[in-house]
Amino acid sequence: MNHLIRCMISFFFLLIVLPIQGEASESMGSNPNEFAYEVVLPENQKRTDVGYYDLVMKAGETQTLQLKLFNLSSESMKISLSVNSAKTNGNGLIEYGENQLETDSSLTYDIKKLVTTPKEVLLAPHSKKMVELRIDLPAKPFIGYLAGGIQLTPFRYTEQTTKEEAVILNEFAYVIGLLISESDSHQLAPEMALNGMSLKKRDGQYGLSVSLSNVQPVFLENLTTQVRIRKKGTKAILFEKKQSDMRMAPNSVMNFPVELEGTELDSGDYVVEVTTSTTNGKHWMWKKEFTFSKLEAQRVNEINNLTKNGYFNQPLFLGCTLVLCIVIFGSVWVIMRRNTHLSNGRRKRTGNYINEKKKKKTN
Repeated sequence: MNHLIRCMISFFFLLIVLPIQGEASESMGSNPNEFAYEVVLPENQKRTDVGYYDLVMKAGETQTLQLKLFNLSSESMKISLSVNSAKTNGNGLIEYGENQLETDSSLTYDIKKLVTTPKEVLLAPHSKKMVELRIDLPAKPFIGYLAGGIQLTPFRYTEQTTKEEAVILNEFAYVIGLLISESDSHQLAPEMALNGMSLKKRDGQYGLSVSLSNVQPVFLENLTTQVRIRKKGTKAILFEKKQSDMRMAPNSVMNFPVELEGTELDSGDYVVEVTTSTTNGKHWMWKKEFTFSKLEAQRVNEINNLTKNGYFNQPLFLGCTLVLCIVIFGSVWVIMRRNTHLSNGRRKRTGNYINEKKKKKTN
């Protein structure tokens, strides 16, 4: 019985603890110290105190960059190389690695098409190798920045027991920034544009996605964006979102998500007010009408109600679990107490029977 109680305690401990730890981040499946790289900065590097390329070049010029790769492990390693354009995600963060984000139509030259790299580099155990990347700038001059990133993805071989080809496992990835300019870009005035808005589903919920573009080949820094949504003909703000400390890559698109939560959405015409500003005094403002159909409003409300009702309520869960534990442990206690009484009764009856037998023998 004591063993049963210990098992029940362990079970309910796991039942309570596991949901609390459900949002813990996943750890890497490999040791990142097995691979390293070194950026070899050329003479036309603007800044020498950084770990990325910031180059000043001329139109039509060709240049070869050098990058040193190190395999610090005792196994063979293959490095996959790719070049990607710098883009902006919905949180106002610039991504230099491989992604499915949009570039703006104002982008004149995609850096991905101007840089040639080997697709793969094989590194023997405990070895290093110098890799060369070639840049071919177009003959026509450009202003501002060409921005992107060089992605290094190490792969490690694993032997299989069958005769099939060896499996290559993707372990982790590194991204090195690559900036190219022909002239001083600080004189360029930033400019933004509102492309439009649409209803999109993100992380299981519907929201209004506001598409904003940085149409200049310069970085937008310290950007603040605010979106307000109200029913047409009214002044009450139904939905609002404001976010600061954002950045945008040159000639990129940011799909800024506005969650449609807290208020039931009715079909009809709405007015969407969008304002963006930077800390250096630049300011943009747009006002545009948007119509939610009956079907769209129904979908938004259904998803919001489902999320609200299906949301994991941890205090309620813990309370119910506690009550369940009390009921079960109470039942176990009653059963143990009854078994103890029965056992004592049997021992008492057995003792009386023995005493009676002794009395009979004595007589």
